Amino acid sequence: NKLKKYIKEKKITNVELVNSKFIDLNEEIKKSYVIINTSITEVMPLSIFEAMEKGKIYLSYDVGSVAKIPEIIVNKDIKHMTLNLKSLLENESIVLNSSLNLQKNYYKKYSILKIKEKLKVIFC
Repeated sequence: NKLKKYIKEKKITNVELVNSKFIDLNEEIKKSYVIINTSITEVMPLSIFEAMEKGKIYLSYDVGSVAKIPEIIVNKDIKHMTLNLKSLLENESIVLNSSLNLQKNYYKKYSILKIKEKLKVIFC
């Protein structure tokens, strides 16, 4: 695999390739401190809602509709994202407080039950 070879050649140690056949991705999200989306093209990544449901802070660039979700930390560039991540790592209380609020907001606004309710209003 080209990617594995590149990682080995460059001696990159802070990257882990995840094989979803052998790893429970839900558990990986639960174990994560924050979720970082580095995509430069998106419409609305579902990983936002997977992270929120598990109370994880989500950092992303301002792509697609990401900025319309007020719970997301939107970053203009890599320096901005690095600064925000550093701030989160230095302020564990912010992360812990945000965790509960993210979960509450997920169930209040974005859960499948809430989406069903909204669809009923629109189509029924």
